[in-house]
Amino acid sequence: NIVFALWFQLVKRHFEGGFVTDYTSRSLFSIASYTFSFCIALISWVWIDAEFQAGSLPDAFMSRQMLFIICIIFNIYYPVLGLYIMIFANSFLRAMERETMNNNGENTNHLWIPPLAATFIGCIAMMFFNFVSSIFLDTITTLFLCFAVDKDNRVDLTGSEFEALAKESANYIDCEVETVPSSATNPEYNDPEGGATNGAMPVAIPVQTH
Repeated sequence: NIVFALWFQLVKRHFEGGFVTDYTSRSLFSIASYTFSFCIALISWVWIDAEFQAGSLPDAFMSRQMLFIICIIFNIYYPVLGLYIMIFANSFLRAMERETMNNNGENTNHLWIPPLAATFIGCIAMMFFNFVSSIFLDTITTLFLCFAVDKDNRVDLTGSEFEALAKESANYIDCEVETVPSSATNPEYNDPEGGATNGAMPVAIPVQTH
C-alpha cells in the first residue's frame, strides 16, 4: 500500500517528537481528569451532607470515612466498573437497612447515602472528562501529523502557533529534508511511487537542536 508506506516513513522520521507529544499529552489529561473528578466527588459529598444534615462527615475521620474515601479513589479511576459497584453496593445496603428497620433497629442510611452519591457523581465526571480529553488528544495528534507533513514538504511554518509549541519540547530537533542515495541510508528501501530511477530518497537531516 503506497499510502501506508509513505505514512510509515513519515512517522519513522518523526517518531521521537510524536512519542513525546503523545505521552506528555495523555499523562497531562489523565492526571487533570482524575484530579478534577476526585475534587468534584468530595465537594458533592460535603454539599449533600450539609444539605440533608446527614452527619456523614464527623470532625475526626474514622475508619468508615476512610473506607469511603478509598472506594471513591478506586471507583473514579475505573468509572465504568465503579458504576456497577455502586449499583450492587446500593442494592446490598438497601436490603440490609430494610432488615434492620424490620427488626426495629437504628436507621443508618444517612451515613452511606452521601458518599455513595458522591462516588456516582465522581464516576460520571470522570467519564465526561475522559471523553473531552480524547477529543483534545485526537486534535493534538492530527496537528502533529499535519506539522510533520508540512515540515517534510518544506512548508514555511515560521511564526505558527504549533511550531512555537513544538520548539518548547526539550527534545525538539530542527531538520532539513534532502535527497540522498538510498544506499547511504537503507539499501533495502524501495520507492513506493516507483518514480525514483536513480535510487534517491528524501531524508531528514538535523541542523539544530533546541
